[in-house]
Amino acid sequence: MTLSVIYLDIDNFKWINDNHGHQTGDGVLTEIAATIRSVLRDGDHAARLGGDEFGVLLWNTSSTASGLIAARIVDAVRELGQRFPGSELGASAGYATPTNGTETVEDLLHAADTAMYQVKITGKNSARRSVPPPVA
Repeated sequence: MTLSVIYLDIDNFKWINDNHGHQTGDGVLTEIAATIRSVLRDGDHAARLGGDEFGVLLWNTSSTASGLIAARIVDAVRELGQRFPGSELGASAGYATPTNGTETVEDLLHAADTAMYQVKITGKNSARRSVPPPVA
């Protein structure tokens, strides 16, 4: 059984709290969680990792399919953000799939997190696949 991981950070979430208050921000996080779940298949799992970060576990999913799911999540969060003009609310996602079958969940989460940070650095609001380290 193959496990893929998506690491998701909500872009510009602080704007929601600063301009609409923390109660609204909490509601938006709840809506984002529901939005993420709506994109997933039965058996996949999503969880809030803290703050405005989420992790997603995908079972039996290729790298290509993981990328499509991550992109759907990014698009759905961006669409949700349109309810808050000026917020530029969106999502940056990194995803990782096993390359040699020996990776742990922690390895995959770290790889997906690294890919997500690359998205943040290069413009936000998209999804990126982790690049496996070179084989020694």
